[in-house]
Amino acid sequence: MNKKDAVETALHRGGVTGGTVHQRRSTEDSVVDSLLATKAEREAQILSFRIEQGQDGLVSLDAALEWLQECNRDLLTERIRKLWAALSDEASIFVIGGNLLPLVTIVQEDYSPPISEFTTIDSSEFASDLNAARKTKMYQDPLLLRELLKRFWLPRSPLHKLFQHYNWPTPPWLAADNQRENRNTGIGLSQANDVRQVRGKVPLVHDYFRKNFAAGVPGPAREPRKELLHKVQTSSKLLKNISDDTLNRAIKSFNLATNSKSN
Repeated sequence: MNKKDAVETALHRGGVTGGTVHQRRSTEDSVVDSLLATKAEREAQILSFRIEQGQDGLVSLDAALEWLQECNRDLLTERIRKLWAALSDEASIFVIGGNLLPLVTIVQEDYSPPISEFTTIDSSEFASDLNAARKTKMYQDPLLLRELLKRFWLPRSPLHKLFQHYNWPTPPWLAADNQRENRNTGIGLSQANDVRQVRGKVPLVHDYFRKNFAAGVPGPAREPRKELLHKVQTSSKLLKNISDDTLNRAIKSFNLATNSKSN
C-alpha cells in the first residue's frame, strides 16, 4: 500500500469523508504524522530485535538465503523448495512446531506488531500460519516463497543441522563455534573472514557510511542514490555487486541507528 492509499484508508476508518479543504488537509497531515510515527516505532522495534540476537539467539533466514545465492545462484530455487519442504512437511524432523524447531519468529516491517510467532496451531476461527501457507498456491512460486522465508528467524542450532542434513555449504556465522567450524571445514581464518563478509554486505556498507557520513546518510537530493551506489560498489571488491535494495536497506538501518544514538 502506497502513502496515498494508506492516508485514504486511515481517513475512511476515521469517518473523514467531507469537510472543508482546510479541515481535510489538517486531518491528512495528522494521519501522515501518525503513520510515520507508527512506521518509525516498528523500525525501532525491529532494529532492537536484530541487535539483541547474539551468538546464541536467532538467526535470519534471509541471511542464509543470501549466502546460498552467493554460493550457487543456479541451485537457489531448488534449495528454497527443499528448505520450505523441510519446515512444512509433517514427516520432517525440521517441521515448524516439532521437537527440533518448536517455533519460528517472523519479522515483518509493514505489520503491527512487526515481530510475532509463526503459528502452528489452528484456532476455531483461523487456520494457523503454517497450514495457511501450506494451502496457499502462490508459494509454489519460488520468488514469493522466498519473500515468506526471508522474514523467518530461526534458532541457530536447528538451522545449522538443516544445512548439514542437505550437505549445503555452511556459512561460518551459522555455526555455534566458528573456530571449530573452521577446523572441521578446513577454512583458514582469513578465508573465514572473507566468507563471513559475503553475508555481511549491509555491515560492510555501514562501515563505508561511518567513514563518510558519520552523522547519517543525507537524502537523495544531497546524495543521489545512483552516484552513492557507484561509490559504495567501487569502495571494496566485496561490494561491487550490491543491489539498490541492499543499499537502501543499509541506509535505512544505518540512519535509524545513528538517530537512536543521537537522541
